[in-house]
Amino acid sequence: MHRVIVGIFLTFAFAITGIAQSQAIPEFPPISKDSTEQEIKVHLDSIYRYASAEFYKRNYDITLKYGEQALALAKKKGHKHREFKITSVLGNTLLRIKDTTRAKEMFLESIAIAKKEKDTAAIIGSKIDLGNVYNVQNQKAKAIEIFKNVLPFALKTKDTSRTFIINFNVAELYLDDKDIKNADIHLDAVSKYMPLLKSKLYHSGYNLLMGRSWLLKNKPDSAVVRFKKNIDIAIEADYMDGIIEGYTYLIEALELQGDYEGIYKVHQEFDFYNNEKLALEKVAALEIANAKFNIVRYEEKLKATELQNELVKQKAERNKMLFIGVLILAGILSIYSVTLLISFRKRKILLVDLKDKNQKYIEAMDKSEELAAAKSKFFSNISHELRTPLYGIIGISSILMDDESLDHHKEDVTSLKFSADYLLALINDVLQLNKLDATTKEQLNNAPFRLKELISNITKSFEFMRMQNNNVFEITIDDNIPKYINGDRVKLSQILMNLIGNSCKFTENGVIKLLVTKKDIVDNRIELSFSLSDTGIGISKQKQKNIFDEFTQDTLKSHFEGTGLGLPIVKKLLDLHSSDIELISDRGQGTVFNFDISYEMVDEGSVQVSSSKPTNETTIEGKKVLIVDDNRINQIVTQKILDKHGVKSTVADNGAQAISAAQELEIDLILMDINMPGMNGFEATKEIRKFDMNIPIIALTAVEIDEMKQEIFNSGMNDFIVKPYDIGQFLERILENIT
Repeated sequence: MHRVIVGIFLTFAFAITGIAQSQAIPEFPPISKDSTEQEIKVHLDSIYRYASAEFYKRNYDITLKYGEQALALAKKKGHKHREFKITSVLGNTLLRIKDTTRAKEMFLESIAIAKKEKDTAAIIGSKIDLGNVYNVQNQKAKAIEIFKNVLPFALKTKDTSRTFIINFNVAELYLDDKDIKNADIHLDAVSKYMPLLKSKLYHSGYNLLMGRSWLLKNKPDSAVVRFKKNIDIAIEADYMDGIIEGYTYLIEALELQGDYEGIYKVHQEFDFYNNEKLALEKVAALEIANAKFNIVRYEEKLKATELQNELVKQKAERNKMLFIGVLILAGILSIYSVTLLISFRKRKILLVDLKDKNQKYIEAMDKSEELAAAKSKFFSNISHELRTPLYGIIGISSILMDDESLDHHKEDVTSLKFSADYLLALINDVLQLNKLDATTKEQLNNAPFRLKELISNITKSFEFMRMQNNNVFEITIDDNIPKYINGDRVKLSQILMNLIGNSCKFTENGVIKLLVTKKDIVDNRIELSFSLSDTGIGISKQKQKNIFDEFTQDTLKSHFEGTGLGLPIVKKLLDLHSSDIELISDRGQGTVFNFDISYEMVDEGSVQVSSSKPTNETTIEGKKVLIVDDNRINQIVTQKILDKHGVKSTVADNGAQAISAAQELEIDLILMDINMPGMNGFEATKEIRKFDMNIPIIALTAVEIDEMKQEIFNSGMNDFIVKPYDIGQFLERILENIT
């Protein structure tokens, strides 16, 4: 165990350098209730120095006695710095008398307090002490782990002594395991700090470790030099453990050299110091035994005194409480009887009231569920009923616009289609507002998209309205914005379309500007700032508070009409993005809308750009399509669109006819309406799938697709198209499924 003693001694030495020599028991400054903080500090420092000196003189019972007194006073007065120092003395004393359990408890408590106080120096010192506990317990791996963990803190605080000690202890442990490679790493660090340290103990230990390293490397000549230096310094410092260790390893080195004459001489010197050490150890053993005995006696006396005081205190408290309890009990019993009666009556009334309220709550909940179901059914029905005739209007107007023979009516047809598109947008706004109320942030879609392309498509869709009101678009997009960003492109489209549509509606002969800039980049997310301004009629101050409420408009002296749904939809969509919208406007001064949205940045190289299949007459010409629809106008519109692109179409008025046609005719694709009398599209599809699993079937519906998307695919359909649709997207969807 001689190596462990060296480690403990070096660890503790840095804190008490210069106090190893001590005189007789000093007169400590007296402490009373009236003592000042300065007097208490002087008292604690005096005891600390005395206890530390007695530790090095191996008077462990005296160290423990005065150390315990000082520690109790330091804790009571809140002197944390002195508490850490005294704890280190006491803990290392317990290690010397082999009481590792109590020493470990003290150091762990000291570490916890130091962390709470954020005292880095105390944390380092206490952890080094704890490492020595594991060292003494022969848990070398645990000791190394603790020393290495605390080393960065010592380096950070530039604590030369502690940095030296930690590296010294780790190197020594690695040498014990004959791990030369790791030992040398820490020996290099020890060598770096040696010139900065004056303590003879440090220099003695350093030379001993260097000698052991040369010995393991089978270089006895270098080892002998180091061991002799260690012995000389240890003799000068009267450091018996260092002397004995030096001679022990020196003999090993001389044996490797084959210097038997030298071994004989060294043995004579070694025997002298070894006998002296044995004498000291006998005295130390007596001191340790005496210390342990005094500790036990002191603890028993302390416990007895505490127990006696506690018994007296408990007896007095018990008598006092007994008297008070008798008085209170009588009052409580009388009050309790009255309270119990009142409580029983109130409880009975409360139960009746709760039953009544519970029944009303159940009835209200049932009614709420019925209303929600009715509302959902109403919107589904209204969606179908409104979009179905619009399909005919938009479809026919689109066909007429492409008819060159009607060029002299082109303006009228364009106006007709614009009106139909506007009506469709209105219907979509109402349905979307209802759907947004049930949407959460988690339901936002995330996919890569090109911002410039998105904005370009949106502005093109307002070209007719722009020309109608003689406005100019000015679009500016920051070049620092990546080509691709990741987010919900549909929601952004809805926000911009509502805002741009609002500006187009309330601006004539003016300018509508859209500015998109990069605001900030944090953790691979880019925050974009959008600013949409116009030179329109503006919004009055008194209306700005309510402009984002549903069905609200600033109609003061305005000939513009609308539903008042656009801005509420924008507000709800921005809420989903955790974003606010800023409004700057006044009557006659135009309007500015500002908002920010954060998107994930996307590496352009990681985006897979799908090559869109060209939809032209050559690729779909000659294909055979079955149109299943109970509405005659819808049949005509769909047939005309397909005929124009060389597609041969057949019509079925209901599900039964569709099944027969699929069995009898050669068909490349089926366009299946869903809502039909008798057998609906789902039922017809399931029957067709019984005899044909390959033919593509596309649902053609005017109902909100979110409500039945799962049912569409479960029935066996391959895809869906929502009426009214864009003709280009319609043809492209057909081509994708046929090919």
